[in-house]
Amino acid sequence: MYKPDIISITEIIPKNREEDPDNCELKMQGYEHYGNTGANCRRGVLLYIREDLNATAIKLEKEAEFEKSRWCERHRLEARKLTLDMNHPATAFMECLRDCSLFQHIRDPTHYRGSQTPSTLDLIISNEEGMVDGIELTALIGKSHYVVIQFKFYCYIEQVKEQQPRHIYHKGDYNNMCRETSQMDWNVPLVVTLKPPGDH
Repeated sequence: MYKPDIISITEIIPKNREEDPDNCELKMQGYEHYGNTGANCRRGVLLYIREDLNATAIKLEKEAEFEKSRWCERHRLEARKLTLDMNHPATAFMECLRDCSLFQHIRDPTHYRGSQTPSTLDLIISNEEGMVDGIELTALIGKSHYVVIQFKFYCYIEQVKEQQPRHIYHKGDYNNMCRETSQMDWNVPLVVTLKPPGDH
C-alpha cells in the first residue's frame, strides 16, 4: 500500500457548512496535520506530514495575503518544497517565482469541472529543478474536481548521528573508592559463594 510522507488536501471544508470541522475530525493516524480552516480561509487547506519527519508550521509576516496556503518546514539543509492551491493572478505570481529563483513543476491541468476549461490551480514549487520527479496526476477522488498529484521529493536532510553509550568516568567517587579499598585486608582470600539461578 502506498503511504506518502506528505499529503496536501485543498478545499477540505464543504461549501454549505454551519461550523468549522473539529480538530479531531481532521486527524489521521501516523501523521501530524497543519491546516487553515478558519472563517477567513473559505474552503481550507490541510497538510498531513508523517510524524517522524518532525515538521513545524511557519508563521508568515503577511499571513492575510496567503490565506489559501499552508507553509511548513522541517530541520533540513537549504532545500524547500511548497504545495499550494493558488488563485492569485498568474502573471504576477510567475514573475514572483522567477524573481525568487523558484521552479514550478506542474505542467498539466489539475482542476476539471463539467464543460469548463481545465485549469492548473495546484502547484508544486521548489528552489531546485531536480528536487521533484515522477509527477503523476491520477483520477479524482469522490466528487472532487481536483486530480490527485503524486510525486517524489528529493531533499537534503541532516543525518542525526546516534549517540553511542559511554561510561561517565569523570563522575566516579574515586576518593571514597580509595578509602574503602584501603580498609580491606588484602591478605585474606576473597571467598564468593555462587548460588544456582532461582535459588534465593
